[in-house]
Amino acid sequence: MYILQYSTSHAMEFHLFPKLPTELRFRIWTFSLPSPREFGPIGPKGSESHQSTTNTTTAETEGEISDSGSDIPALNINHESRTVALQHLIRVWDDNASKVIYVNYALDTFTFTSIDYLLHLVRRSGLMGGGGPFPCCRDMENMQGIKIMFTIQSLSLHLRMCLERVLQPFRVLEEIVVVVKMAFKGDMYRSNSIEKSVVKTIGDARGFAEEILERWGKGEARKDWKSPELIIEELRV
Repeated sequence: MYILQYSTSHAMEFHLFPKLPTELRFRIWTFSLPSPREFGPIGPKGSESHQSTTNTTTAETEGEISDSGSDIPALNINHESRTVALQHLIRVWDDNASKVIYVNYALDTFTFTSIDYLLHLVRRSGLMGGGGPFPCCRDMENMQGIKIMFTIQSLSLHLRMCLERVLQPFRVLEEIVVVVKMAFKGDMYRSNSIEKSVVKTIGDARGFAEEILERWGKGEARKDWKSPELIIEELRV
């Protein structure tokens, strides 16, 4: 896992501000915390690089996992700043359980390269009773924003499977971003020797997805659910 879309226009240099009131110092530490970030792509070894030219990564090389703690000055200045930072950030593991990172589930988005890998992590974390202990179990239950990549050919089948089976254990999701990857130009494509329309495929997928999300909040078992917002984006690769 590496961090995308994290930049700042401020020089992150702080002093101890000994003469300032405590409340004001706390506000300064809070102001120094990172703006919303995107963690990902999360996928098998050799994760594909993100295609968007607007994204930047703190990792020196593709696939290298960055230490997000070093990107958050308040964690390392003094005890007071660290205490304030940890009121907003949660210390968790990256998806390979190899390095500690700090995230804000209310702000940050987590990207998965495919439904197959997302399902693998869910099973491995024990959320669906398919695996033993894994550090991301609590993490995944607390994620509020996720992004999942699909091909246009698999969108209808895999998005339905994702919403009906895979994502229901994610108790507090507020936003689901669906990225539809296409390796061609134009509207028409072929799937199983049948010519189809990108616009119609995405429109149909949006329709059944919104119906499924509405059902999430119905019934006694789902009284604590608030239907997350669904966003569908096209990615031409």
